[in-house]
Amino acid sequence: MIKICPNCGSQMPATVKFCTHCGFNLADVTPISETAAQTPARPVVPEAQAPVNPAPKPQADPNVAPPKAQPERPQPMADPTTANQTPPNEPASAPHYQNQAENQSNSFTNNAQQTQQNFNQNQQNYNQYQQTYTNPQPNPNMEATKRYASNYWSFLVASLKHPFTMNKAYNQYFGLISFGLATLLYTLALAATIGHVKPIQAVLTYANTGFSLYVQFFLFILALYALQIAVAFLVTHVFLGDRRYNFWQFMNLFAVHTNINVFISGLVFLFSLIGVSATNAYLTYLLIMVAALFFGAGFIATIFTAQSTNNFDRIYAYALGSVLLAIGFIVIFSILGTSIIDLITRSSTNILDELYRTFQ
Repeated sequence: MIKICPNCGSQMPATVKFCTHCGFNLADVTPISETAAQTPARPVVPEAQAPVNPAPKPQADPNVAPPKAQPERPQPMADPTTANQTPPNEPASAPHYQNQAENQSNSFTNNAQQTQQNFNQNQQNYNQYQQTYTNPQPNPNMEATKRYASNYWSFLVASLKHPFTMNKAYNQYFGLISFGLATLLYTLALAATIGHVKPIQAVLTYANTGFSLYVQFFLFILALYALQIAVAFLVTHVFLGDRRYNFWQFMNLFAVHTNINVFISGLVFLFSLIGVSATNAYLTYLLIMVAALFFGAGFIATIFTAQSTNNFDRIYAYALGSVLLAIGFIVIFSILGTSIIDLITRSSTNILDELYRTFQ
């Protein structure tokens, strides 16, 4: 005995309650014999030609034993992997299985796309982290400062090798940096020297004149540099008519002639850090004389290498510039030099008086 599914037409044992192909409920389907299932259906006879006598009922064969009742088999568990899949022989009358499969496929596709997007975002964040912490971007201001310092060092070295000529154009403020740096080093050397002499340091601290002394000394040295540059520019630009350079470019040219003063001021500062001794005093005096010599040579070089355009003789221009330079020195010494010398003199006098009272 078998059952025929009225939904999909599949044949299956009479004991099953659900179709194993489409899942249709077969509890109300009557089992039939396999012979009846294999008998082809009779053709439909028109009503006018239908036989009058009804078809005889089939007689039971007394020699054939009735089929034994088979025990009911347990219903197999549905496979979760194929629960939502459409059976292969499912007719077009059950479209909800196709919709479920399409929804499941779309959901899987969306999940895969979302997973790929999350992976790409994580990869991008990791790459940004690598670029930020493994290969950090250089600071533009720091890089510009390094290039500026490197160019200035090249300027110093080139002027030390060839102090008479300026072979190429440099930053127009390199000369100002050279004179300011040398002035600062000389001031620090003075402060270090006074720091080694405790009595002088004590008097300056007591009189509250320590910082003012250093400021006045800094302005004094800077004024001497500015005086020589200004007089040399005046002579070459006005008296000789050489207008190839503006003031800042002319300062660079003057610095090329006198940049050795930067190295000398550095040596003086190093000697002042070592301590106060007769040897350091002689060496410091010698270095200062060399620096003054180079400043005088630079003053002369800028005048005698100028291109005269008004037929004014360079010897007279140099003599006139020397007179202006002497007048400027007198003015600067009267304004700044006197106060510095007076402060040092008063400090020394107080120190000597204190030592005299101590040894009495």
